Amino acid sequence: MILGSYELMPQDVDGVQLYAPVDYWPLSEQAKKDLNYDCGPGKFGAIFVPSTMWFLNVKAACQIHDHMYREGKTKFDKWVADVTFLTNLNDIIEAKSWPVIREMRRYRAMSYFSAVRDGGDSSFWHNKQRPQLFAGIR
Repeated sequence: MILGSYELMPQDVDGVQLYAPVDYWPLSEQAKKDLNYDCGPGKFGAIFVPSTMWFLNVKAACQIHDHMYREGKTKFDKWVADVTFLTNLNDIIEAKSWPVIREMRRYRAMSYFSAVRDGGDSSFWHNKQRPQLFAGIR
């Protein structure tokens, strides 16, 4: 499926179908580590944004999201990356949660999603030409 600049393809990750751009799947674990793909805003961010939600590992969803932010080119690409992130988080939660803790994990997933949707612009546009609002209008 093509959305924006991404060609998304599902693949099984630890028993859960997750969506990612086709160029993400061949990356080695070392390459993901070298590119600092993780939950949180980098280096010390893992202290404040863990890659688990109530003991459930969601690192794969975070790594895919980081890759999409690195490769995205437009505001629509950012939206696709954020929605794909939430979809992948929810798919992991649905597949690996008991009903008792599922709602707590969903709530945490919405917190992660809200954080990237509302506060992720600087990370998405890092080292890219950000389009100017109302460019060309006089």
